[in-house]
Amino acid sequence: AINSSMNADLVVNAPEKIAQFKVKVDSPNLTAAIQGLTTGGSDTMDLVNDPQIIGVLANLGIPTGKDIVGKTTVNFFITNLLTMIEGLNPTAGTQHHFTLIVTDEIGQTLNQKVTFVSVETATEE
Repeated sequence: AINSSMNADLVVNAPEKIAQFKVKVDSPNLTAAIQGLTTGGSDTMDLVNDPQIIGVLANLGIPTGKDIVGKTTVNFFITNLLTMIEGLNPTAGTQHHFTLIVTDEIGQTLNQKVTFVSVETATEE
């Protein structure tokens, strides 16, 4: 469940070194924003080859480019993307999917979907 105090950061391990790292976003709140920030309006962020999204993600503290390529371990700060969703006032119960697509230097690819659910925010009375 998405809330402001959560930490959803992930560690990606690739013993054969990362060559490509993409994240497909399927979110009723965030997908359109991501399409507006990627080259060609894609819903998949290319953290290695898309200079347009790399600049945005770097400002959010998400590793990109040379901070990913050739590495065997990367800390992927997905919490920062969830903060963006929270700022867009998602409807309680909506699901937000991120599919990490990591390819190593010998061509092995991992596709891993991570899903988060929006919760109602407490209101003061």
